[in-house]
Amino acid sequence: MNTDTIKILVDDDDPAFSSMIAEYLHDRGHNPVAVEDGDRMRKEMEHGDVDLVLLDLVLPREDGVALTQYIRSNSSVRIIILSGKGDMTDRVLTLELGADDYLQKPFELRELSARINSVSRRLSRDDDKPPEMATSASFADWKLDFIHRRLTSPGGEDVSLTTSEFALLEVFVKNGNRQMSRAELVQAVRGREMKSYDRTIDIHVSRLRKKIEPAKNQPQFIQTVHGGGYMFCEPVTMLSKSA
Repeated sequence: MNTDTIKILVDDDDPAFSSMIAEYLHDRGHNPVAVEDGDRMRKEMEHGDVDLVLLDLVLPREDGVALTQYIRSNSSVRIIILSGKGDMTDRVLTLELGADDYLQKPFELRELSARINSVSRRLSRDDDKPPEMATSASFADWKLDFIHRRLTSPGGEDVSLTTSEFALLEVFVKNGNRQMSRAELVQAVRGREMKSYDRTIDIHVSRLRKKIEPAKNQPQFIQTVHGGGYMFCEPVTMLSKSA
């Protein structure tokens, strides 16, 4: 995918705000489409060419939380929440439902552009074969396929991961038995520097643990290093395409 031009839905019921964002994105070479509610958003997504949704939390008829859940249940499209609410509950909930980022209004347009660029780089990595020789990895009878971005359980079932969850697990297995700080993980997964109040990595780790750990209350694979981040402790076997 050419990440210089991506189709972005701006879903906000404030026409002036949507127009400003759309004009800004258009000037930077993107293909923005402004919509004002969930119905219009669904109609645009039916075409199958949407790459990213900028989603307001407060919309008529359906709120952004419900629409985040709808998008993630039906698509791997990236989602950045734009919200005038500073409620940590909303931030945590939308991230848990699969949003890729959360930006509180008011914000600088340059910061929005930086967040979009970060997501765009992950879009590009999804389309390209990783440069490493290894195309997959296995640990404790789990298999992580880097090419098809698929996690398979010991029982042979595909386990659904959000973009951030997959990126986080990939970083962990490629850096097994190495302590990684939260700042390192944010940089690796989200492509930006960590802010002092940013605890999104903790949220993603918690969600990932629920999906892969044998004992939910006693993590075996992803260990917390108190005051220092996390470490993936399970032995990992890296596999090539011919393996």
